[in-house]
Amino acid sequence: MEDEIPLQAKACGSFLSTRMKILVFVGYFFPHKGGSENHIYEFVEKLSKYYQISVITINTNNVKNYEVVNKNFDIYRISGTQILGGTFPIFYLNKSFFETIRILKENKYDLIMTRTRFFLTSFLGMIFAKNNYLPLIHVEHGSSHTVLKNKFTEFFGIIYDHIIGYLIVNSAKLNIGISSGACTFLQHLGAKNIVKINRGINYDEIHKIRRKLRKTDEVKRLIFVGRLVYAKGVQDLLVAFSRLERKNLKLMIVGGGSYKSALKNIVDKLEINKSVSFKGELDRIECLKLMSKSDIFINPSYSEGLPTSVLEAGALGMPVIATDVGGTKDIINPQTGILVSKKDICQLCNAINFMISNKKQRHKYQENITQFIKSNFDWDKIIRKWKKILR
Repeated sequence: MEDEIPLQAKACGSFLSTRMKILVFVGYFFPHKGGSENHIYEFVEKLSKYYQISVITINTNNVKNYEVVNKNFDIYRISGTQILGGTFPIFYLNKSFFETIRILKENKYDLIMTRTRFFLTSFLGMIFAKNNYLPLIHVEHGSSHTVLKNKFTEFFGIIYDHIIGYLIVNSAKLNIGISSGACTFLQHLGAKNIVKINRGINYDEIHKIRRKLRKTDEVKRLIFVGRLVYAKGVQDLLVAFSRLERKNLKLMIVGGGSYKSALKNIVDKLEINKSVSFKGELDRIECLKLMSKSDIFINPSYSEGLPTSVLEAGALGMPVIATDVGGTKDIINPQTGILVSKKDICQLCNAINFMISNKKQRHKYQENITQFIKSNFDWDKIIRKWKKILR
């Protein structure tokens, strides 16, 4: 792949327009797969109906350096790589990097936006805003310090948050938390001006895939969807599943990641191979279809901002069991599902047994969560809040 920014990017100056021009710095972006990446893409696409938006990200998927999505939305990708098991993207300080920064400076943006404090792109966005005397809005997706199996690395992540993260959130004119947990974490980092705006989902699109409520008492399929990393807690789900009465019961694990081989080893040790299947990374629509054919959605994570998979499961009308971390309680409450403590395998096992054996309550959760998601997380309502902020 060429390391140069295409001539059309230089010539158009990120489009000529009288609209407010916003430059968004993100660590991972399309076509990289993930709930946060899907959210940011949808956010930019919908906001580009009203503003002119450019995204700068790290080219972790080896695709085009520059791409036009629509007349008000383009993407700049700088070369780089990934470390820490593919969870942390870093950029190269090469000729192409400095050429891209020069082009972006000439585009004369009105506002800089950064996403998630621990990505180096957010630090770069803070510097770009300062050097060009531009207001900065920081959007925080996380609700805690990064959870890693290696406690030594995790400790340095905490130090990074309290130095680099602190600088970013305190340089921002406004900090946006996508959940109550994210807002609390922003306060922990020393942020002052904090506003909560939930992340959104395409409710109508997802709801079309929703299946009708089952009329049978039988539960056959449990499902987890997410990145296969230690912090997602899938290892706890596997142990809990091994303690269930598993006659005709199946568990599907959807997603890819650095922890997949370790999880397969756990499946082997627990001797649950016949009941557990790893589906790999699926296209988003295929993933939603598979979820809609499942009976119970489980998210055993140790850390969340506002979990995309739980939102989508709710929009599909699925009964949900999730750990009480980060912004999950913004979605799951006693009327919409079951919350359990993180790393509490006994609680998780009891919750699954309860959900399996109580058809009436299961159906109540399904009905309640669907309406709750529509009322609180539909993109149309979220974008109206953003337009008010940007005005």
